Amino acid sequence: MCYNESRYTPYTVQLLPLFGWGKVWNSVKNRMGLFVGCGIFLLATAFSDKLVLRTELVGETGYRAQVEQILQSHGVKSYTVYPMDKTDRITADVLRLDGVSFCSVKKVGSTLVVEVRCSPFAPTEDEEDKGEGQD
Repeated sequence: MCYNESRYTPYTVQLLPLFGWGKVWNSVKNRMGLFVGCGIFLLATAFSDKLVLRTELVGETGYRAQVEQILQSHGVKSYTVYPMDKTDRITADVLRLDGVSFCSVKKVGSTLVVEVRCSPFAPTEDEEDKGEGQD
């Protein structure tokens, strides 16, 4: 009961503020969640640039099914890592399609852009079908 007395004593205890490395450590410790969240965000951003999140076909949209089949045969599908070494093979396979005179495969951010252009002098599928019926 001697500690509960309310009489005056000349001694008081005061906590001194932190300084130097102690102050820095306390500040870092209080913001640890912020630093971990920023690190996770930066890693996710850097890694997501290697992924294919969307495939876009520019130009002749009539070849969409064939182009998607070629991409899947080379292992390119949504939410997977894009194999940069297979770009030339994909382009060559798309150029083998009938009537295709130009093909460009490039990755823009997380989107794989496949540009397909046809030769203006190549017969279209409709013209080939009409020619077969006339013989």
